[in-house]
Amino acid sequence: MTPPWTVRTVRERAELAQIVELQRANLAVNLSADEAREQGFVTAVHDLETLQQMHDLAPSIVAQTDTALAGYLSDEAWLVNLGVALVAIDLVARYFDVFWSALPRSVGMIGAGLLVLGIAYVLERQRKRLLGRMAET
Repeated sequence: MTPPWTVRTVRERAELAQIVELQRANLAVNLSADEAREQGFVTAVHDLETLQQMHDLAPSIVAQTDTALAGYLSDEAWLVNLGVALVAIDLVARYFDVFWSALPRSVGMIGAGLLVLGIAYVLERQRKRLLGRMAET
């Protein structure tokens, strides 16, 4: 049985435009307090050019059914875990891309490492909260 979604890299600029639209629609100021608490929100919106530059450095990964994100649509816990794992891998890769040349300046590395650990902690808390809400429904 073929799953109703695909996980792949973004192939077209139009898909990046869809990501920008999703970011705008899910910006915290555009949601009610209940929607933000129950469904989550984003705090940053990139313009298409910035997103394209980021994508050129490290291709964006999407999990989707026709036009919707599969993990959110299907309440599939493993897709939530996959998404968090892919973000973590991307974060670690970008970390080493940026800071490897700065290895001799260890203070910057320590600070950046603490930042990465903080981000990982927040992502794990959000993942557990999301999975908990999914289990309640």
